[in-house]
Amino acid sequence: MQATKAFVFKERRLASLIWLWGVLGTLIVFFAVDYLANSFVIGPSYYGEVFWLIPIYYFFTLYLSFKAYKPGLSSIGKTFFQFIGQMAVFIIIMSF
Repeated sequence: MQATKAFVFKERRLASLIWLWGVLGTLIVFFAVDYLANSFVIGPSYYGEVFWLIPIYYFFTLYLSFKAYKPGLSSIGKTFFQFIGQMAVFIIIMSF
């Protein structure tokens, strides 16, 4: 558990932050949600509840991004554009 926490909250360069949480993380969340929603692991009665993982993930990445950009007025804009990029990646993935 400590190793996972250390990996998640590790100080990163801005480019790696965007790639790791924006693109790779979005792919991982998509595959996890798709697997859980279409499998018998959680059963048909909990089908819609697995989709709550998506907004939870995006709020978590927004928190990490805002923290990495040195909180201020400019960080709000940068975080917003990263969020828009994440949504674009997610919409492209969902279209297939």
